[in-house]
Amino acid sequence: MSSDTQLRVLERAAGYAEQVISRPTESTYNANGTLPFAQPSPSANNLYNFVSAVHKSDDPDAMLNSLQPFTESQQDTLLLIYAADNQLGQDVVEGLTDRSEQATDSFLNYLGD
Repeated sequence: MSSDTQLRVLERAAGYAEQVISRPTESTYNANGTLPFAQPSPSANNLYNFVSAVHKSDDPDAMLNSLQPFTESQQDTLLLIYAADNQLGQDVVEGLTDRSEQATDSFLNYLGD
Protein backbone atom coordinates (compact mmCIF):
# COMPACT_ATOMS: atom_id res chain seq x y z
CA MET A 1 0.00 0.00 0.00
CA SER A 2 1.46 3.35 -0.99
CA SER A 3 2.01 6.08 1.56
CA ASP A 4 -0.74 8.17 -0.07
CA THR A 5 -3.19 5.29 0.26
CA GLN A 6 -2.12 4.70 3.86
CA LEU A 7 -2.80 8.35 4.63
CA ARG A 8 -6.25 8.16 3.01
CA VAL A 9 -7.09 5.00 4.95
CA LEU A 10 -5.92 6.48 8.25
CA GLU A 11 -7.85 9.72 7.70
CA ARG A 12 -11.02 7.82 6.86
CA ALA A 13 -10.55 5.45 9.82
CA ALA A 14 -10.05 8.44 12.12
CA GLY A 15 -13.36 9.87 10.95
CA TYR A 16 -15.15 6.62 11.73
CA ALA A 17 -13.32 6.31 15.06
CA GLU A 18 -14.68 9.72 16.08
CA GLN A 19 -18.21 8.34 15.65
CA VAL A 20 -17.62 5.59 18.23
CA ILE A 21 -19.26 6.35 21.57
CA SER A 22 -16.87 5.60 24.40
CA ARG A 23 -17.85 3.81 27.56
CA PRO A 24 -18.40 5.80 30.75
CA THR A 25 -15.18 6.36 32.67
CA GLU A 26 -16.71 5.04 35.88
CA SER A 27 -16.93 1.53 34.40
CA THR A 28 -14.66 -0.89 36.21
CA TYR A 29 -13.76 -4.49 35.58
CA ASN A 30 -15.34 -7.17 37.72
CA ALA A 31 -13.52 -10.09 39.39
CA ASN A 32 -13.66 -12.08 36.13
CA GLY A 33 -11.76 -9.37 34.28
CA THR A 34 -14.72 -8.24 32.17
CA LEU A 35 -16.77 -5.09 32.09
CA PRO A 36 -20.28 -5.66 33.44
CA PHE A 37 -23.01 -5.17 30.88
CA ALA A 38 -20.43 -4.51 28.15
CA GLN A 39 -22.15 -4.83 24.82
CA PRO A 40 -20.62 -4.22 21.41
CA SER A 41 -21.32 -0.64 20.42
CA PRO A 42 -23.32 -0.16 17.21
CA SER A 43 -21.49 3.15 16.85
CA ALA A 44 -18.38 1.11 15.98
CA ASN A 45 -20.04 -0.69 13.04
CA ASN A 46 -18.82 1.76 10.39
CA LEU A 47 -15.25 1.61 11.70
CA TYR A 48 -15.35 -2.19 11.80
CA ASN A 49 -16.79 -2.41 8.27
CA PHE A 50 -14.20 0.04 6.93
CA VAL A 51 -11.27 -1.82 8.50
CA SER A 52 -12.63 -5.16 7.26
CA ALA A 53 -13.16 -3.80 3.74
CA VAL A 54 -9.63 -2.37 3.58
CA HIS A 55 -8.18 -5.61 4.93
CA LYS A 56 -9.99 -7.73 2.34
CA SER A 57 -9.30 -5.40 -0.57
CA ASP A 58 -6.49 -6.11 -3.02
CA ASP A 59 -6.42 -2.42 -3.91
CA PRO A 60 -7.72 -0.19 -1.10
CA ASP A 61 -7.00 2.95 -3.12
CA ALA A 62 -9.27 1.77 -5.96
CA MET A 63 -11.95 0.82 -3.43
CA LEU A 64 -11.82 4.29 -1.85
CA ASN A 65 -11.98 5.89 -5.30
CA SER A 66 -15.00 3.78 -6.23
CA LEU A 67 -16.90 5.08 -3.19
CA GLN A 68 -16.38 8.77 -4.02
CA PRO A 69 -19.53 9.31 -6.13
CA PHE A 70 -21.80 8.02 -3.36
CA THR A 71 -23.27 9.84 -0.38
CA GLU A 72 -21.94 9.15 3.11
CA SER A 73 -24.87 6.92 4.08
CA GLN A 74 -24.58 5.03 0.78
CA GLN A 75 -20.86 4.56 1.42
CA ASP A 76 -21.60 3.10 4.86
CA THR A 77 -23.83 0.43 3.30
CA LEU A 78 -21.35 -0.23 0.51
CA LEU A 79 -18.58 -0.72 3.09
CA LEU A 80 -20.79 -3.28 4.83
CA ILE A 81 -20.99 -5.16 1.51
CA TYR A 82 -17.26 -4.78 0.82
CA ALA A 83 -16.50 -6.08 4.32
CA ALA A 84 -18.61 -9.18 3.73
CA ASP A 85 -17.39 -9.91 0.19
CA ASN A 86 -14.95 -7.70 -1.68
CA GLN A 87 -15.94 -8.93 -5.14
CA LEU A 88 -19.62 -8.44 -4.39
CA GLY A 89 -18.85 -4.90 -3.22
CA GLN A 90 -17.06 -4.18 -6.49
CA ASP A 91 -19.95 -5.62 -8.49
CA VAL A 92 -22.54 -3.58 -6.59
CA VAL A 93 -20.55 -0.35 -6.99
CA GLU A 94 -20.12 -1.03 -10.69
CA GLY A 95 -23.84 -1.73 -11.09
CA LEU A 96 -24.84 1.45 -9.26
CA THR A 97 -22.39 3.80 -10.97
CA ASP A 98 -24.83 5.28 -13.51
CA ARG A 99 -27.98 5.04 -11.39
CA SER A 100 -29.88 7.95 -9.90
CA GLU A 101 -29.43 8.76 -6.24
CA GLN A 102 -32.99 7.63 -5.54
CA ALA A 103 -32.45 4.28 -7.26
CA THR A 104 -29.16 3.81 -5.43
CA ASP A 105 -30.78 4.64 -2.08
CA SER A 106 -33.65 2.24 -2.72
CA PHE A 107 -31.32 -0.60 -3.70
CA LEU A 108 -28.95 -0.08 -0.75
CA ASN A 109 -31.84 0.28 1.69
CA TYR A 110 -33.20 -3.02 0.43
CA LEU A 111 -29.80 -4.69 0.92
CA GLY A 112 -29.31 -3.08 4.32
CA ASP A 113 -32.57 -4.47 5.73
